[in-house]
Amino acid sequence: MEALEAAWRRARDATQALRLTVCEDAPTRDRTLVVEETGELATDLAALVETGRAAVADLLEEDEPPARDTIRHVVSFGHDRRLEADEVLARLTEPRRLFELADVTRRRGGDWPGWLASVLAGLEDCRPALRGVDQAQADSWRGLAEMQHVRFDAAEVGRLRVSHANGRDRHPGEPILSEREPGGSA
Repeated sequence: MEALEAAWRRARDATQALRLTVCEDAPTRDRTLVVEETGELATDLAALVETGRAAVADLLEEDEPPARDTIRHVVSFGHDRRLEADEVLARLTEPRRLFELADVTRRRGGDWPGWLASVLAGLEDCRPALRGVDQAQADSWRGLAEMQHVRFDAAEVGRLRVSHANGRDRHPGEPILSEREPGGSA
């Protein structure tokens, strides 16, 4: 889980840097609707990534080792946030938006070309960071699949009974029905 949290942290850093560039570094003069919408999307992306990171970080801060179901829930929650982040990133990088931003930059001049270059670099920095989350999520799912899962249906002091699908309890060492000789007593 530590590797997953570290991957989310790297993605958070990249998306927060993008958000700062888009929202805080944009020239204040002559902002257009496409610039404002891009800022809202960058903010949404950063929030989604932070939500995924925080869920894993909260799990790691618990005093007791988390239960398998809790880990599964957190990994699943993060997976959903990662899919949502992909949707937002796709909207941020759709050609129409990028052409509109380039047009604003060309028409406005001044600080706008430098700002757009920083935005494009920030978008490119987000991709490998989010791919790192994908790899860490896959590793977490793999770890969950390999995790030992022990469950006792019934236990007694000094004796363990295993419950079978046919509803009959069997003592350890007692033959399974199919192992009994034909005509043997039940």
